[in-house]
Amino acid sequence: MQRIKTEIFKVGEHFLPYAINGDATGLTDTEELEFDTFALMPQTNPPDGYSFGHWDTENDRDEFGLCEVTGLRGACQPLIAVYFHKNA
Repeated sequence: MQRIKTEIFKVGEHFLPYAINGDATGLTDTEELEFDTFALMPQTNPPDGYSFGHWDTENDRDEFGLCEVTGLRGACQPLIAVYFHKNA
């Protein structure tokens, strides 16, 4: 049994302060709503036997890519959903 599982998403780097610290400064109301909608999936549908714990990131991996929140291309970074086993 793994105590911790992770799932990596690629998101626009401008979403990281909001995901990690709850700081929506610089986001439009639409972007904030898009991220909130995106964030529900890992929080309400974790892997079987696990519960969502928190978001994490790897700030040193900046790359151009497709943002999983907006579907637009731009500067993206990994956003990691961290799950904890319910019986750990």
